[in-house]
Amino acid sequence: MSYADSWGAILSKTVQHRCKLCADGIGMFADVVFADAWDSDADGYPIFADRPGQSLVLTRTAIGQRLVDGAQQSRHLELSYYNLDSLASVQPGQTRRKRVLIARLAALWLMGRPFPRYRGMGLWGMAFQTPLFELLRNFVGTLRRTSRREEERSC
Repeated sequence: MSYADSWGAILSKTVQHRCKLCADGIGMFADVVFADAWDSDADGYPIFADRPGQSLVLTRTAIGQRLVDGAQQSRHLELSYYNLDSLASVQPGQTRRKRVLIARLAALWLMGRPFPRYRGMGLWGMAFQTPLFELLRNFVGTLRRTSRREEERSC
């Protein structure tokens, strides 16, 4: 089964609602982040060739850097260079979700539902980089899902 079929057609339908509202899918506030780092095609889907896997290690703080340096010096962690310019193509879903998050949060606000408040995450800037149609699609989709959930609870 392809990645597009397994994740795109099956597993993505079971993602919890709170995950669709997460602005920090890339661990901006973590000391150390471990992430998938695969080669991807033009659509951002992973190319799973038969080869050893790899993970991306990002340090975001001095404490995180010291931890990673210690693990590397003790030979518990082997690191090699990774070109960060390709990171957006490896995790396009994270980027896409952050770009449309303002629309999803606005829909929850309009429905009077609780929603997380994010400060300093650059959500407005990301929204301005997003086509209006994409923002509207996410706004309407969140309205529809929220209404459906409320109907199910009232039954």
